[in-house]
Amino acid sequence: MKDDLKGLMPNRGVPPISAGLGDLIKVDHRTGSDRGGYYIRTVSGRKLYWDDVEHHDYSITDIAHALGSRVRWTGHVIRVKGKFISIGQHCCVVHDLIAKMPTATPSKRKQGLLHDGAEAYMPDFPSPLKWWMRSKGNDELFKLENRVDAALCKCFNIQYPWDPEIKEADLIALATENRDFMPDGNSERNFMPEPMAKRIVPWSPDRSTAEFMKRWNAILKEEKQ
Repeated sequence: MKDDLKGLMPNRGVPPISAGLGDLIKVDHRTGSDRGGYYIRTVSGRKLYWDDVEHHDYSITDIAHALGSRVRWTGHVIRVKGKFISIGQHCCVVHDLIAKMPTATPSKRKQGLLHDGAEAYMPDFPSPLKWWMRSKGNDELFKLENRVDAALCKCFNIQYPWDPEIKEADLIALATENRDFMPDGNSERNFMPEPMAKRIVPWSPDRSTAEFMKRWNAILKEEKQ
């Protein structure tokens, strides 16, 4: 136990080394915190500190990688030949729906790709869970998610809050995923818009990441023209 405590450093809001052993074992100091506070490490090696999400160096490749690795619908989806619908693929679907709208702009397409960007850093809490927590007076998940969304949009110079058409495309994608990947989801679809006519074929995580970056880079190229 003594060896485990040698490298511990006092953190903001964390008991210092001089605290009693009973205080020390309340928090796991061995990972996820340093002198800057509590953080997560991204695939590029960056640290996102939860007390300072506004000043994180957001990386689009971090976001594409993480979203491509995360399963939609809290993981409770039907897999097709071992593949699942990821959050990254969902964002690509939303982007493609927006791109087909007569009012599509590069800004709106970026919003479509990044409308779930916070989920690259936070767990994909299902909306009913967040609504339930809100009904109990706990808004912290909503607040943190909004802070991350606002911060990454500022980093990438994207409009926030989102354009209303983003939610429209998001709900169409949601209805399509409900039809294609959720067992017995007809009752929920009664409250959703009509799904897309074409079924969604799930991608691998690597393809989801690549397709996300393909769309992002195409937008950047268009903006430079």
